[in-house]
Amino acid sequence: MMENGKRFEDMLSRFVGNGPYLEIDGEKYIDAASGTFNLPLGYTNRRIAEKLKQQIDRCTHLSSAYTHEMSQYILNKLVKHTPEGINRIWLRDVSGSGAVECAIRIAQKATGRSGVISFFLAHHGQSLATAQISGNAFRIKDFHVNIDGSLKVPTPASVMSELGPGTEQNQYFDLEQFIQLGSNDNIACLIIEPIQGNGGNIVFPVDFYRKIRDICHKHDIIIIADEVQTGFGRTGTFFASTGYAKELEPDIIVFAKGAGGIGIPTGGVLMRSSLDVLESFEHSSTSGANPLSLTALNEIIDIIEDEHVLENVQSNEAYLRNGLLALQ
Repeated sequence: MMENGKRFEDMLSRFVGNGPYLEIDGEKYIDAASGTFNLPLGYTNRRIAEKLKQQIDRCTHLSSAYTHEMSQYILNKLVKHTPEGINRIWLRDVSGSGAVECAIRIAQKATGRSGVISFFLAHHGQSLATAQISGNAFRIKDFHVNIDGSLKVPTPASVMSELGPGTEQNQYFDLEQFIQLGSNDNIACLIIEPIQGNGGNIVFPVDFYRKIRDICHKHDIIIIADEVQTGFGRTGTFFASTGYAKELEPDIIVFAKGAGGIGIPTGGVLMRSSLDVLESFEHSSTSGANPLSLTALNEIIDIIEDEHVLENVQSNEAYLRNGLLALQ
């Protein structure tokens, strides 16, 4: 089949990925964005590729009715890298958007409330619901959806440039006022990226996480850490919630992107046992927990551990940080 004189195979063959490099029409580039922030091991990885080839020859699809045992096997590996008390998994998505929606459903069902607190500049997905709770209005200007009782609030970084140093403390009180005056006691959860990605790679003050945690505990609000971009080693720990943002102490962790290792779509939710409330029919997707996703997810966990990936990230981070600071 030809399209404008080109075969489909020719269109794809323009692109060749190898490690951190992407070659386009013979020109080789370093992809510093890791694809769409979803290639922690680069475009290719021999270990994952071999496992995937074996699985393709064996079976490429299973209903999620058959994958519970495999999900639990992966959970047993992941709990070594999660905050204390995070010991349940819901693994039925192939995207961050789907996994975030799953986390919201869990919070709503567990609390009987509907509202979601999110932050300016946040990005939580491209579905109707996740775009609505994201912090940029342009994403929903032509679409209509509403999660009853939801609030968007400023972060320290979004106001400090205007008001100057020392203003972040006021934002903690603003958050509590938003809850008290604007929510009608209908808030189910607060969702936050430990480090805002699409919003500008914004790193919050460490004390901000602690203040969020204390306010949410006071009002019985579930804390969701959206680690779609920060998970699987990107910040030097397996999850940012166990490293830089450990003071957040989330109740739910959402993961996707890097969980597929070399771009295999996958997504899931980790949570406290008290939040394991969904019935199997209440959140699922056709390709969720498919054999290829499970294979890639299982293998990347092993690779991160076996090949000391986290130590390498920490070493490179120190090198790059020192180099950038020297340019000031």
